[in-house]
Formats: sequence, structure tokens, C-alpha cells
Amino acid sequence: MKVFKIKSDYECLVKINENETTLSSDETLEVEDFCKVLVYPIDSKNTLPFSFETDKLAECKFYNFTNLDNNTALICFHSGTLCENYDIVKVSVAGSTLTFEVGENKIVAYYKDWKKIISLDERYNNYITKSKDNIAYIKLTSHNTQTMYAFNVKTGNVKVFSGNSIELVSDGFNIEKRGADNASIKEQYKITTEGLKLENSNHETQAIYSSIDETIAYQFLNAMKSGNIDLAYSLCSQALQNEIDKDSLKAYIGTPSNFYYISPFKYAVQSANKLTTFKFEVQNQKIVDIDN
Repeated sequence: MKVFKIKSDYECLVKINENETTLSSDETLEVEDFCKVLVYPIDSKNTLPFSFETDKLAECKFYNFTNLDNNTALICFHSGTLCENYDIVKVSVAGSTLTFEVGENKIVAYYKDWKKIISLDERYNNYITKSKDNIAYIKLTSHNTQTMYAFNVKTGNVKVFSGNSIELVSDGFNIEKRGADNASIKEQYKITTEGLKLENSNHETQAIYSSIDETIAYQFLNAMKSGNIDLAYSLCSQALQNEIDKDSLKAYIGTPSNFYYISPFKYAVQSANKLTTFKFEVQNQKIVDIDN
């Protein structure tokens, strides 16, 4: 038989089977064996009623638990499950209004008939919003990185950009990513009526890369991620272009949502919830073969 010791930091009514008891913040309720527990807050505006089964405990926003020993578990109810403040920010874009709800753990964006919810992996210090043409974006600054979410209200697509610094300029934004020994990659994006376009990508090769050839695969995948198939195709050799056209290349690589460096000629590419590893053969600053 297992014993469950239940504590709460707010007063609540606890119902187990047909029995009800009031649990205050300075009391401990003991439950023996497995059962279903219903919890109703009393005069608390910071949480909601909830239920759980003692044999199916899982970490959630309503309680935490720990095993004190093999036969005893401690369950602690905590308040504040509704106490997350959101900033409401309205951004004029494409002749209408996009609304951001900015909280500590997520961002919600509303535009006409769609809604996007972005979960945040880390806390940020501040944020700014901006828009141009069909793009509305929000930039978050944390301790040593900046992350930007760009919403295309025409297509409903969201793209994520991150780096050590993201500079917002009148017609787009510039990103700098710094690696070991001050190696850096600088990218310049322009916002047009069609969406985002990668205008320029500059690679300082003194640390991450030892030659221009070693940057080609990165430039290729970055162009594919940005939707610039023309730039990506131009990085392929004439012989490879004779074997595959632009549409076939896009079908083969997919539309990367992200990609991860393994080596200068090998990357893992995330596309349509699938992670695929690609190997690149590069000669004279052109891709001659792509294998997966």
C-alpha cells in the first residue's frame, strides 16, 4: 500500500470518492492506496479546479510531486496557474492589424482568420515589433542571443531567425552569428511584397571554415530555407544543373525550417517534421553532388 501526502499553498476542497475535506495551506492530507482526486479552489482567483489519479502522476501546472521513499509520495498543489501577464501589442501590416499577446512563456499572434502560438524556450529581457509590406515581426533579446519571428500575413507562414545580433533596418534586417574565435556569418534579408529574400551572406572563415568551398553547403541551405531557390541553384555546378532542375532540387531538399552543422560538407536538415542528413561534394566553389 502506498501513502500519498498532499499539501497545498492555497485553501481548497478535496474530494476523494464520496468523501470531501477542506485542505488549508498549513495542513497535510494523507491518502492511502490509488484513487482519483478532485480539487476545487476556495476563494482563489489564481488557479482552476482540476483532477488527477494517484497512480498516474505527471508533472503539470497544477501540482508537483516527489517520491519520499518506495511507499510514500508527496504531492504539492501550487497556485498561480492563471497568473501570467501578457502585453497586448497591435501592429499595422498590409492594411490591417496583427495583434501580439506577449507573455513570459509564449507569444500568440492573431491576424484576421488565423492564430499562431509560439512557445518560448528561454526567458527574454525585452522585445520590439515592426512591420513592412506583408511581414510583421517581433524580436526578442535574451542574455547573449536574439531571436526574431517573422509572420507573413499573406501566406500565414512563420519563419524563425536567431543570432548574436539582429539589426532591424528600413527595408529588412541583418543577422550576425558569431562562433569560436570570433568566426562569424553575416546575413542580410530584404522584405518585399513577395516576402523575405536573402540579399547577401558573408562568411568569415578564419575559425569555422578553412576555405570558401567549406561555406558553400551552408550558403546553399540558407538560401533554401529563405526560399531563394535561384541563389541555391546558382551554387550548383553546371553538370549538376544538367541533371536536376529547380523544382526537382526543391522536391529533393524540401523547404528547410532549420538545419544543423555536422561538418562543412554535412548537415542535418529539418523539413516537414522530418530530419534528413545531406552530404555535399564541392569543387571550385560549386556543389557537384548532394547525397542523403
